Amino acid sequence: MTSISPPLEKRTISTYVTPLLSLCVLIVTYYLAIHPNSHGPACLFRAATGIPCPGCGLTRSLSSIWRGDVLLSVRFHPLGIPLFIVCIGCILFCMSDHIFPRLSRNTLRVRAQFTKNATLGSIAAMMVTLWVVRLVLWKTGPHFFMW
Repeated sequence: MTSISPPLEKRTISTYVTPLLSLCVLIVTYYLAIHPNSHGPACLFRAATGIPCPGCGLTRSLSSIWRGDVLLSVRFHPLGIPLFIVCIGCILFCMSDHIFPRLSRNTLRVRAQFTKNATLGSIAAMMVTLWVVRLVLWKTGPHFFMW
C-alpha cells in the first residue's frame, strides 16, 4: 500500500517549526491568562523609543481571548484574534499530516500559498498600516486601543 504523504524531501524545517512556535505562543498566553498577576515580555522597541511597536498588545490580546473577553482582545490589538486562529490552524495542519495522511497534499498547498512573498508582504503591510492608525489615535483622538 503506497502512502500519499509527501516525501521527506518535500517537508522542510518550517513544516515542524511553525506549529511548534504556534503551540508555544498559545501555551504562554494561556499561562498568562490563568495567572493574571504575571506579566508578558517587555517591549524592547518601546523601551528604546518611547513609542509602542507594531506588535505591542498582541500577548495581552491573546491572553484576553483565552479568558473569553473578545472586546478587550480587540482593544489590546486588533490582529490578536486572527493570530489566534492562525496558530490553531498551524497546529491542526501539522496534526492532520500525521492523523490524516491523505489530506497532507492539501495542507502543503495551503502552506505554500501562505508562505509566498506576496502573502507575507500583505500581512506585513497590514500590520504596519494598523500600527500607524493606532499611533495616530493614541496621540490625537479617542483612546479605544490599549497599549
